[in-house]
Amino acid sequence: MPIAIQCPACQRKATVPDAAAGKNVRCQCGNLFKVAGSPAAQTQGDPTLELAPAAAPPPQSLSATPDAAALQAMRESVFKNRVCPVCHAPWPNVGGRCGQCNWDMLTGKHVAAIEVRQAKATAPARELVPGADYAEGGTPQLWNPNAAANWSVVFSPIFGAVLHAANWRALGKPERASANMIWAWVTAGLALVNLLRLFLPENGTRLNPIVGVIGLGLLLGWYFTQGKPQIKYVKETLPAGYARRSWGTPLGIGVAGVIVYLALAVGLAMAIGSGSSGKLKAFNAYIAQVMPLLVEQDGMVRRFAAFEKNASEKAPSKEGLETFAAEMARQAAASLSAFRSLRPEDTEVAELHSIWVTRAEKWQSAMTAYPRSIHSPDDEAAKRTFLAECKAAGDCLARFKSARDAFLKKHGIGTLQGQ
Repeated sequence: MPIAIQCPACQRKATVPDAAAGKNVRCQCGNLFKVAGSPAAQTQGDPTLELAPAAAPPPQSLSATPDAAALQAMRESVFKNRVCPVCHAPWPNVGGRCGQCNWDMLTGKHVAAIEVRQAKATAPARELVPGADYAEGGTPQLWNPNAAANWSVVFSPIFGAVLHAANWRALGKPERASANMIWAWVTAGLALVNLLRLFLPENGTRLNPIVGVIGLGLLLGWYFTQGKPQIKYVKETLPAGYARRSWGTPLGIGVAGVIVYLALAVGLAMAIGSGSSGKLKAFNAYIAQVMPLLVEQDGMVRRFAAFEKNASEKAPSKEGLETFAAEMARQAAASLSAFRSLRPEDTEVAELHSIWVTRAEKWQSAMTAYPRSIHSPDDEAAKRTFLAECKAAGDCLARFKSARDAFLKKHGIGTLQGQ
């Protein structure tokens, strides 16, 4: 009576003669196994029985499914060798099941022919790994990695890195997807720095060459470390091709991202420019207020210098010297009071004004010490005070010019030459 057997590898059923009990048989999938039952008398060298091709389709499923790691290794073997890892038959150019033994790379099981037909008719596309997109039958859905790299020249490495990361996830390589996302975040950080430099003096235009070199370095670095390896991997592991994903959505997002980024940059530049314009107005308003006081103070200084020059050529009377000294002290005190009464609303302009207030204080202090030096020619302390205060008052002019130019440069207004 024929013996019913089942291949433990591909689960194919067949029948063999009674004489095959206890002997080795070879399935069409290549698997060698022993037929159950008491062996009949056999002599050394009995040949191994070869099972004839089965007329019936394979059974429903394997009794044991490979674990996740083994299943992933089997899938990669299919992509690379295009051979079924179970029956070693050539793998079809499309589809996710072996045409010989019906092994399904998605489930790791053998599927009966009727289930194959039902799955094609009713089942949605399944995924090899969580979050991955696969076409029906297990063919990976990818964006063309070479095209993604080319579009990165237009949309920055962020575009290519994100799409390549999605491709790696579809191919079951989450660690390589993470590496691409690191490049994407680094490039996004550079884009943010590029916006923040608008707040620097002269809108950070001096940093343009540095930012440009860093941006080019990121593009080339991402391409040679991440982009090019994926192009090579897909070409080698998927020689029969893959399901191509549409470019509509990523290109639309890329264009929208560029528009938003440029709009943000222009908006920031306009806002900063408006702030600079406001600073210039505040500075001009202050100059209009302080200029009469400066003219009056400079006139006082010129009068004193002229008096001293004349006194060195022809000594004035003591009464005339005292009268002049008292008048200069009075004018210096009035000038200081006028400078102190001027209070600019803008904080930075107020800091500039404080230099003029200091100059008025030094000049008033010098004019206070001047009469003492007249009444007491031997008062060296009074003379030193007078000379020191005069020098400090003169230094304030250079301090103000330096601070003023720094203020104007900070706000991108430019410097005033010869003023």
